[in-house]
Amino acid sequence: MAAPSVPDVKEIQRYRQAAVLGRVVLYLIVAFMLFYAISPFYWMLNSSLQFEKDVVSVPPNWVPPALNIGNYEEIILRKPADTSVAFDKRMAGYSTFPTADVLPSMWNSFVVAFGVTIINVILGCLAAYGFARLYFKGKQSLFYVVLASRIVPEVSLIVPFYLMIRGLGLLDTYMGLIVAYIPISLPLAIFVLVAYFETVPQEIESAARVDGCNRFQTLWRVILPLSAPAIVTAAVFVFLTSWNEFLFPLVLTQTMNTRPITVTLLDFVSEFSVSYARMNAAGVACVIIPVALALMFQRYFVRGLTAGAVKG
Repeated sequence: MAAPSVPDVKEIQRYRQAAVLGRVVLYLIVAFMLFYAISPFYWMLNSSLQFEKDVVSVPPNWVPPALNIGNYEEIILRKPADTSVAFDKRMAGYSTFPTADVLPSMWNSFVVAFGVTIINVILGCLAAYGFARLYFKGKQSLFYVVLASRIVPEVSLIVPFYLMIRGLGLLDTYMGLIVAYIPISLPLAIFVLVAYFETVPQEIESAARVDGCNRFQTLWRVILPLSAPAIVTAAVFVFLTSWNEFLFPLVLTQTMNTRPITVTLLDFVSEFSVSYARMNAAGVACVIIPVALALMFQRYFVRGLTAGAVKG
């Protein structure tokens, strides 16, 4: 019987070098992706702390040459901040920078997103329980139709929704925006909740039925308490989707009474100038609530999103 071959020292060295090289390449890829993801946020924060003339300077200033918090005072306290003006080549003259009402618009975005979140979580829980636990003809096909509705381009729905909202007399109202937002994020909420409801043991539900609970009581007292991670995950996704919506409010709102922050950011762009510094300051203020939600509930995300990934 032949003796087992002993690995050559050079082969071991080549293996170690290849392992080190692979790890270095992996770290470089991760560093590049991290830079790619963070750089827009850094530039937004950096520009929000500069004067208008510094934002558009060439070469760009990667660090503010002079710290300017006046942009935040302007959008939050409505105080005149940077009084510099921009030279507009088309008019061969100077024009002042535009501004916008940021805080009222953020409140509008919050009200609409919160309303959509409450309604879609309720509807999503009811629909997901039906798809996960009830048996009826065409259930699987109907579930796929619900998911497929999310891939319909929003621009193709603008005209029908506008005519419907106008017919209901809900143009430029919170309720009009909520009605338009509901079908956008409801399929995602149903998808997340169905995957989690299917992981809840049916024996627990059967025990509740034996104790006298009906379907609704079983859902309320058994399924929902056990599905808190999925409910929180669905709620956060619905809120963020509604908070970031742009096309529908652009068409369905006409005044500042209901205009959300995504549309209000356009007010920083005028015919002759663009207020980049104030726009970026408003952008920083705009992402505070979504980032806070993500940080607060991140421990629920993994459980909520990976539920149902492994069967059996």
